[in-house]
Amino acid sequence: MKRIVFATIMCCVFVLMSVSAVAQSIKGFVYEEETGEPVIFANVVLEELNIGTTTDINGYFSFSAVESGNYTLKVSFVGYSNSISAITVGGSTESVKIYLNESENVLDVVELSAESKEKRTEVNVAKIQITPEQIKRLPSIGGQADVAQFIQVLPGVVFTGDQGGQIYIRGGTPVQNLVLLDGMTIYSPFHSIGFTSVFDTDLIKNTDVYTAAFGAEYGGRMSSVIDIKTKDGNKKRLSGKISANTFGAKLTLEGPLSKPKDKEFSNSTFILSAKKSYIDKTAEKIYKNAIQDRENTIPFAYNDLYGKVTFGSNSGTKLSLYGFNFVDEVNYASQTNFDWKSTGFGANLIAVMPNSLSIMEIDFNYSNYEMNEIGKEFRDGSYFNTDPKTSNINEFKVNFAVKRNLSADKSFKLGVNFGGGSTEFAYKRANLVNFDIKDNTTFISGYYKYKYNTALWVIEPGIRTTFYTGGAQEFLLEPRFSAKYNASENVRFKTSAGMYSQNLIAANSGRQVVNLFNGFISSPNDLPNQFLGEDIESKVQKTWHVVVGSEIDVTPNVNINVEAYLKQKYQLININLDKIDPSALETASNLETWRVHDFQYEKGNAYGVDLTMQYKKGRFIANTTYSYGLVEFENERYSKYNPHFDRRHNLNITTSYLFMKDKSLSVDFRFNYGSGFPFSQIIGNYEGLNPNGVGGDYVTINGEQISLYGTPDGGRLPDYARFDVSATKTLKLSRRQSLEFNFTITNLLNRENIFYYDKINNERINQLPILPSFGANWMF
Repeated sequence: MKRIVFATIMCCVFVLMSVSAVAQSIKGFVYEEETGEPVIFANVVLEELNIGTTTDINGYFSFSAVESGNYTLKVSFVGYSNSISAITVGGSTESVKIYLNESENVLDVVELSAESKEKRTEVNVAKIQITPEQIKRLPSIGGQADVAQFIQVLPGVVFTGDQGGQIYIRGGTPVQNLVLLDGMTIYSPFHSIGFTSVFDTDLIKNTDVYTAAFGAEYGGRMSSVIDIKTKDGNKKRLSGKISANTFGAKLTLEGPLSKPKDKEFSNSTFILSAKKSYIDKTAEKIYKNAIQDRENTIPFAYNDLYGKVTFGSNSGTKLSLYGFNFVDEVNYASQTNFDWKSTGFGANLIAVMPNSLSIMEIDFNYSNYEMNEIGKEFRDGSYFNTDPKTSNINEFKVNFAVKRNLSADKSFKLGVNFGGGSTEFAYKRANLVNFDIKDNTTFISGYYKYKYNTALWVIEPGIRTTFYTGGAQEFLLEPRFSAKYNASENVRFKTSAGMYSQNLIAANSGRQVVNLFNGFISSPNDLPNQFLGEDIESKVQKTWHVVVGSEIDVTPNVNINVEAYLKQKYQLININLDKIDPSALETASNLETWRVHDFQYEKGNAYGVDLTMQYKKGRFIANTTYSYGLVEFENERYSKYNPHFDRRHNLNITTSYLFMKDKSLSVDFRFNYGSGFPFSQIIGNYEGLNPNGVGGDYVTINGEQISLYGTPDGGRLPDYARFDVSATKTLKLSRRQSLEFNFTITNLLNRENIFYYDKINNERINQLPILPSFGANWMF
């Protein structure tokens, strides 16, 4: 405990040092002239000194140690006209605001030049930046572009299917992915029907995806980070979007809370998004070919609501308050009833320090997540509910961070995070031991990250300290490091490594053919004292990441990115589905003692190679991504096995072209191929106890059918392939209004991709067949 107190004090000392006043400096913000939204990653150059920087997620930039004098400040960004301003430096800090106007004449050379500069000044190991414009140039159901579809085509990402699909990133399970929305953890970011997420693309400002070896500012997860930031809202006028298609409808609104004066912006804004599906209602008439036997519909439904208000000041300081309510429901008559609900609220303060180049950020948020599933069993000619599972998690978090540009080539970020919560998990198993687990946990973390640029090198060392309480009383030091070497103008080498930990586990099993349930348990306590003959004291999951790669610009329009990664998961914790009653050990001395605990240890490795090639010229964009991956685990029962998400080969090809003189017609293609997943084969079935329990009519009512499974990787499912195409036409109604029509065909080749195998009826059930969809969007 003394060490964590010391680390916290040191972080506070760094904070006090960072907010001190500086002499002779320039700082400011870059905004869009049309909406007042910050322009992120814009290039800002002091031409007389030939030094430059880029704006951050808030549109903020700064230059330190600038001598008194007159300077020319040039700001440029793809899609906007350049801004040139005269700046006079004579006091301690000169503050400016820059407004950029959109430009219809965007030259390829300008865009390529901006991208080339960013490649040389950012490490970008295992990191992909996603913009709303990129998401929209991908086939989407009824024209509703969704980040869930885009993440599926990223290198190293494995997606398990159209129905009940989950995201696995470079060998990490969904519970090992940290998904953030404006700083708040989202526990179910993707709906059960795999085309949609809980996020509204029209409200997204920026998305950063880290597939491995992420920086010190992120913690609490072992595999990846998806960090989504939303817009503040239009500061000039009310604007929005109304959408409807054959799958669902959506309303998006944004605007000022108070009426702005002429040619000025309001400092108070709002954004609101409401999404609702009705595929379960329209399927019987529109998608009869997609309805399986014994199902009267495509049984998915969801409702998403998100809102945010922002109060700003002329200095750039702003306070945002936000909240959400996401709901998902599935009703497979022959397999499962499933639902989850996620609610939360939070606040975010971005403070611009007067007479300082530092930006301070404070976050507070609270969320609640509930999940329920009731399985189905076939008895006496009918399906009955059985094996209920429930999971609940309450969490609060507080984040405090300061970042500052020390000079044009040096910057740092430091922060303190703390939080806690409770988890509950209940699972009634037929004929076996039941689980009823409740845990409470808290944590406190501190981190420091430094960045240094030279002509040839970009270096980013960092350190994170974390202290876990609850069942896992443990203090951890987690070093992080990234670097890039600019070997030439067109060739760059990069690497990143780090240690990661988490005390949250998922309470599910890869043995289930329809696995929608992802319950959560924090700080597991009931663990064995030994693993594979060695004493174990730690109750925290741990892993090391190493990534090496290269970026090659073959031509100005063709670039290749290659990365090899290793995630050494040397301590994993999973729920012990082989658990037995402790009294069994008294009558069977040959049983292993680990089988009496709620949880068990595992270890393993995930490694692979990802290759990405992009061609981009004018109106045409093409991306090809190939991934080779291997995931191997080991526990007390199995010396080596491949988990159910181990996909050896994965190929994604996407293309997009803009037709017409005004680029108003977009035609987009997507092809995905994946080799088969492992699955646990059934080696036998037997009849369990009477489901009515003691006193039931055991003469006339059969017991539940219980299956015995072989090794987790005893079989392999067939390969998966899907080809999608979409066309989107935009009609300009006025300067600020447009109408958009979209036609999409999903699974154009009507490929039969397996979803699960119904063991009761001895029948293969496939993923969704060919699905045409039509949608219309009104933007105003």
